[in-house]
Amino acid sequence: MDSHTLAVYFCFEDLNSGKYCVQNVEFFRLPLAHEYQLNALRNTMELFMEESPLSRCQWWPSLEEAIKLHDKTFEN
Repeated sequence: MDSHTLAVYFCFEDLNSGKYCVQNVEFFRLPLAHEYQLNALRNTMELFMEESPLSRCQWWPSLEEAIKLHDKTFEN
């Protein structure tokens, strides 16, 4: 990743198990485009509403592990 790119991870904690998951990650680059920001937020909300992360995501004991394994899975 370069100095003009920002990764925003959308993560959840399962309060029953204390485990964490990454639902998705969005990458923002300079210059920021308002339309891209709105589309990224819309995609994130739709993904959350269409299927619960409890059944769709892999859950890990720490947030750091969840992010690391998400990156490895998607080769970020």
